[in-house]
Amino acid sequence: MISLVTTKMESIESKENLSYDDCFLCLYPGLCVFAEKFVGDSAIAEDLVQNVFMTLWECFNDFDSQVLVKAYLYRSVRNSCLNHIKHENVKSRFIKEQFNEADFDQCFFREMIHVETHRILQEALDELPDQCRKIFLLSTNGLKNREIAEDLHLSVNTVKNQKRIAQDKLRSKLDSILPILAIIFWVW
Repeated sequence: MISLVTTKMESIESKENLSYDDCFLCLYPGLCVFAEKFVGDSAIAEDLVQNVFMTLWECFNDFDSQVLVKAYLYRSVRNSCLNHIKHENVKSRFIKEQFNEADFDQCFFREMIHVETHRILQEALDELPDQCRKIFLLSTNGLKNREIAEDLHLSVNTVKNQKRIAQDKLRSKLDSILPILAIIFWVW
């Protein structure tokens, strides 16, 4: 492998043998190490170096020598790393401004309650008989009793009765947690 890299490096020493593939094979590993020193993450460093090589591809033929290509690559990788670091700092500062620790805790708590409430409601819905659940879900999606009856080939009275049964079962299942949720959401 070392002889291959040495041979490739020698082949890009002269202008007439300068090729993009040779530059990539010889310089990519070192540039990744260089970039990693800045960003501290090898995957990010590789992405940044790859992006620089993609840019080089577009203007490769404009360079007169291997020295200029190397200078361009090192400067571009350095600038990409610095831009990445600046971007991460801006993101971090934005997050800190948007969510101070108390706000983050409050947001986390609300999200936890939301997920738990959804889980309890879903369990209650799953306990309903199939047709009763279908009718209830269709009604919560804004369909009128007549529309539900037509869709499911039932009478309007059957739809009304099934909705009432679903509401009664859900109410009895959820009555115990609704006051608690109301207090929690009122306090927060």
